[in-house]
Amino acid sequence: MDEEVKNSNKGKVLTKYFTKTFLMGLLVLAVLWGLLLKMYGFELSISGWATMHREHNLLCLIDLFPLIVAGVATYLGRNAYYKISTLDKTLKSQSENVNKVAAFAEKIGKGEFKYEFTPFGEEDVLGKALIEMRNSLVLSSKNEEERSWIITSMAEVSEILRSNTELKKLSEEAIAFLTKKINAVQCAVYIVNDEDQ
Repeated sequence: MDEEVKNSNKGKVLTKYFTKTFLMGLLVLAVLWGLLLKMYGFELSISGWATMHREHNLLCLIDLFPLIVAGVATYLGRNAYYKISTLDKTLKSQSENVNKVAAFAEKIGKGEFKYEFTPFGEEDVLGKALIEMRNSLVLSSKNEEERSWIITSMAEVSEILRSNTELKKLSEEAIAFLTKKINAVQCAVYIVNDEDQ
């Protein structure tokens, strides 16, 4: 439907363009014929124009001037219309791409690294760079989480060891901590009793 409207508009524009250039060509032709009639001493009338045509057959080619001008102008107008239409499509596509890249960059800035984005082709250097940046940030974030987990866990284990002096209480606290820390369903610690064989 949208393409039909564009083609209809194109036809209207080109028809208007052809009509205007044809009428301007007729005006130029009328002035030219007036000058030629005066120059060659013919009467400034239709009969003078007809007499001049009978005596000089090649002057009939001048009568084609409005059609030639209108045809050339329409051809150039059609090419210009096509180029403008192509440029318009390219600009709209580029605008959409820039908006998508901007949305992706905004999501990365907010820490939403799971947002899906696909570069728009081999030439999309910015899109590829943003994907690389996101991947680096995801890896960095994961490494930071692991480091934080290790440091926190070591501090908690140190606190358990420091606060418990008896083996049974230490074992219970260690098992509870370990089960919770690694999200295990169940955990057990076995202590070798060297005294009671």
